[in-house]
Amino acid sequence: MPHPYEKELDTCEHIISYLNELKRKAGLIQDSETVARETQTNFLSEAARQNLENKLKAGQIQHALTKQQREEQDVLRVGGGKGKKQRREKVEAPSTFEFSVDITVIKKFGLIQVSPPVNIDDLDNKITEIKKKQVWFNENGEAKLKQQVEELRK
Repeated sequence: MPHPYEKELDTCEHIISYLNELKRKAGLIQDSETVARETQTNFLSEAARQNLENKLKAGQIQHALTKQQREEQDVLRVGGGKGKKQRREKVEAPSTFEFSVDITVIKKFGLIQVSPPVNIDDLDNKITEIKKKQVWFNENGEAKLKQQVEELRK
């Protein structure tokens, strides 16, 4: 026999993932893929820097001076060089997160008898409340299932 609260349990899982996604979009938690990508990039750049330092120490490559260092040593510049085109820096509009809960999700909150969050600060409280409700559905569902089995046996 299926679990009597199977639909409610699935709804709890869906709402928890939805609320976690809202937290990620609001910037309250970082996306694990982004963190992993940044860590990998930092690791690779550190490895490249170490490799360059080792080659410098071994004498395999010669240290090049920066433009500022060459100008300080009054290194003669031959030729005019190409003029650089000025680029406009792209100004990103600050991303503002507008908190809103979809109406279909609000209906799902009604199915599990939990009030939906009103603002961003409520997200953590609602997640814990839904997890408690999920445990309740699990425990009472098993008891209800046992009752149904006993009634069928009679």
